[in-house]
Amino acid sequence: MRTIGGTDTGVTEGEFNEFIERLHLKMEAGAREYGDASLRRRLPNSLDEIEQELVDVCGWACIALTRLRRVKARARQLDLLADPEDTNVK
Repeated sequence: MRTIGGTDTGVTEGEFNEFIERLHLKMEAGAREYGDASLRRRLPNSLDEIEQELVDVCGWACIALTRLRRVKARARQLDLLADPEDTNVK
């Protein structure tokens, strides 16, 4: 499996290409909706927008981490209830 970055980042070339395709589609949609307005905006306004987006991303990361921890805790509970002698995979 070929990965991106010359080391084993865990990101395959296919996954990276899918990311680039999604980015491309998002930028095309933005261009259709807003034209080149982003290129003409005053820099402080653009920086404010970037800051707001980063806060949003961090907020979603917090939510995702919280949900992941809850799933892991539930998985540990279920594992404790499992019969350690049962080696059958269902």
